Order: sequence, then structure tokens, then C-alpha cells
Amino acid sequence: MNKLAACLLAVGIFALGNTIGFFLGRMRNGKTAPVEVAASDVFTRTTDAYSALQTLRMGDTNSVIEQWEQELDLGILSLAELLEKAPTNPQNQRYRRLLNRLSEYRKKYPRQADFPAKDAAIRRTLDSYAPDKQSVKTR
Repeated sequence: MNKLAACLLAVGIFALGNTIGFFLGRMRNGKTAPVEVAASDVFTRTTDAYSALQTLRMGDTNSVIEQWEQELDLGILSLAELLEKAPTNPQNQRYRRLLNRLSEYRKKYPRQADFPAKDAAIRRTLDSYAPDKQSVKTR
């Protein structure tokens, strides 16, 4: 594994761990300090931007695309979980619209995730928020 791939893998693992830790902390404590959450989010986004820019400047666009595709996969699953755990959240309509757009994106740019179970979960989620299903469902 070259240094670039190792760096991207490390950044991806860090971002995933940060996201999971955030949600686990919220479940355990019931709330988190807004400043810590904001700082953590800024740090993660800045790290991701730096990594992507470095990789792009080295000419490796496929690695950057894959990094963002993995981020999308995580976001899809996280949004679905938020919708399930907090059905009365005022932001849910925005989450549904985004999942609707992501469903269209995945139809245009199909991708297989690293694990079949993850693929199946993403497919189920996006299928349930596909534009043609939204006219039938009252979500």
C-alpha cells in the first residue's frame, strides 16, 4: 500500500471513528457540549479538505472520488438512522429530500461498497427514498 492510500485510509478511519463517537456520546450522555461538537466537525471537515486537495494536486482524482463516495455511504446510513430514531425531528424533511437526491445520484453513478451487508443497507435506504416511491409514501 502506498503512502497516499495509507493516508486516505487513516483519514477515512478517523472520520468514521469521529462520527460514531459523536453519536455514541449523544446516546450515552443525552447531550453534548455544542462547542466540542462544532470544533470536532470543523477539525474533521478541514482534515478531509486538506487530504482531498493534496491528493488532487498529486493528480489522483480517483482516490478523492472514492473518499467522497465512502463519505456519502456513511451519510446515507446516518441520515436513515436519524430519521428512524427521531421521527418528529423538524429537520427530517430536509433529510428526506437529500436522500431522494442521493437515490438519483446512485442511479446515475452506481457503486459497490466494501461489504455486501453495507451495500444492501444503502440500497434499501435509497430505494425507500427514491423519487417514484415518495409520491406514494407520506414520509
